[in-house]
Amino acid sequence: MCFGFALLPLIERKAHLKKIIDGTDIQFSESFEVDGKEMFAHACKVGLEGVV
Repeated sequence: MCFGFALLPLIERKAHLKKIIDGTDIQFSESFEVDGKEMFAHACKVGLEGVV
């Protein structure tokens, strides 16, 4: 059976993603309600590798 996640609301897609990556080395971060430039500046300040 094929299932298209793209048709689901974002909140549901994120819930599925969280389950898929559980137990892996991939880190799931919650969404942030901030300006992209502000988020990028903070990521640089704290030494993060990147922001997706």
